[in-house]
Amino acid sequence: MNRYIQIVVLLVCLSCVNCGLVLTGTDAGREFAGLSEEDKTTVNDAILAIVSGGAGGGSSGFLQFNPNPLVITIFAYQDYNVSIRSSIPSGWSNNAESVLSINLVPKDCPSISDDISLFTGFSGSNGYAAQDVTMRFTDNSPSTCTIQHLVSSSTPDIDLPTGFNLGTLSVTIQ
Repeated sequence: MNRYIQIVVLLVCLSCVNCGLVLTGTDAGREFAGLSEEDKTTVNDAILAIVSGGAGGGSSGFLQFNPNPLVITIFAYQDYNVSIRSSIPSGWSNNAESVLSINLVPKDCPSISDDISLFTGFSGSNGYAAQDVTMRFTDNSPSTCTIQHLVSSSTPDIDLPTGFNLGTLSVTIQ
């Protein structure tokens, strides 16, 4: 019965917190949350790491954006930089074939220019270097919105679930 309660608490926390790396069941996720080897097996420690601000918590999560928030003028091209917030897990760093592909999903944003790619990613072949992303909105009305950065795919050593939100960038359109 105690295990059942832990699972229910875990699911409630997952639905309340914009995080999931530590809850994916992967060592990589638990390593990003800063858990020791002993803590990696303890559900309560995993929940505590998320609630207390471990990696993946907050509005930007696993990724770091610059600038943040992104302020862009309507019809203008604007770049922003995406990087991994925490140190790379040891299982990733030695594998040049490691790839993390990311879909950019605008939420409540005006129309995006047809020449803009809504895709980015990281690779072990370049040391998971920061990536530049270009955005351009083609609607005439100023607004605010967000761009979610969701896992499109990852190699088995990275092992992040498809659709997982790695971070959300706030956008102000002038």
